[in-house]
Amino acid sequence: MTWLDELTRRTVIVTTTDQESFRGVAMEGYDDWCVLANARLQQQDGISSLLDGEIWIPRSKVHFVQVPPAEEP
Repeated sequence: MTWLDELTRRTVIVTTTDQESFRGVAMEGYDDWCVLANARLQQQDGISSLLDGEIWIPRSKVHFVQVPPAEEP
């Protein structure tokens, strides 16, 4: 079990060492990868862009992970 397993199926924001931020649903944790489904690239101006398919981020590139508060309907 990895620290990412606790976040499986939760919405997270992953910020990389390249200062890119992605928001999506954390999928299964892998030793070397963080996988997000329904991912969006978060831009500094507050605009986000939907990405096709899953995004695979090397764990070595993960700077930190945030769990945003649940969105109100």
